[in-house]
Amino acid sequence: MNLVSGQSIGDGKQKKSKDLFGLCEFTEVQELSSPDGKKLVKLGYSDCGATTNWQSGITVFNAATGKTYSGLFGLDGKPDGLKMQWENDYTLVLSNFPVGKLLWFNQDNFSGTKIVLQP
Repeated sequence: MNLVSGQSIGDGKQKKSKDLFGLCEFTEVQELSSPDGKKLVKLGYSDCGATTNWQSGITVFNAATGKTYSGLFGLDGKPDGLKMQWENDYTLVLSNFPVGKLLWFNQDNFSGTKIVLQP
């Protein structure tokens, strides 16, 4: 099995953005292109203020359809230690995370990506 591992964004700096209402800040910490370059997965976390914990998640951009898919995977807290690796052009492996922190997991066949969890 030949796995392609995720890399930190650019020079190690994180990308930050706000939601539409400016209530939550989203920090993108890692992105990884599929081996064929047709999909881009991004890992990040959101911070919505002092009364909530961070939530981590991934988005998958499919260049063939031009669509971005979110809500596929979510963790309670920051994604410290989480690893993303492409097993092949369509299989993404997420590993090294505490299964007790898993908030949601949804496969979406239209994303063109099969997600495999290895906590």
